[in-house]
Amino acid sequence: MSWHNPFRWIFIISPLLTSVFVSSIPATPRIPNASDAMTLSDQVREILSPDCGKCHNSSLPSAVPGAIKVFDFAKDNWPATITQKQLKGFALRTASLRDSVERKAVYDFLLMMKKPDSVDESLQ
Repeated sequence: MSWHNPFRWIFIISPLLTSVFVSSIPATPRIPNASDAMTLSDQVREILSPDCGKCHNSSLPSAVPGAIKVFDFAKDNWPATITQKQLKGFALRTASLRDSVERKAVYDFLLMMKKPDSVDESLQ
């Protein structure tokens, strides 16, 4: 077999590609207990409040009624009103977070909240 045979390169490159793809697959998330879920929810609220809280906080004069219907940071269980469709928008809007720790917290939150296909893995 000569080195010019294109199939020979597949045997050389495929282990490298496999390791790249496998390392990008997230581990199956565990279902958090209520305390962990509340802690993560509070952490995400703190991360997003400076930007999202202007519209999504019913205790502020800047609150937007439509935004409050989606979620309201003024409520303890603020994510309870987010639908799966809205969760996709939530994921898109938070994808631009620059801090990797914050991005991971939001990603974990989305995994906790999601039903299949509602989380964009580019957040990770």
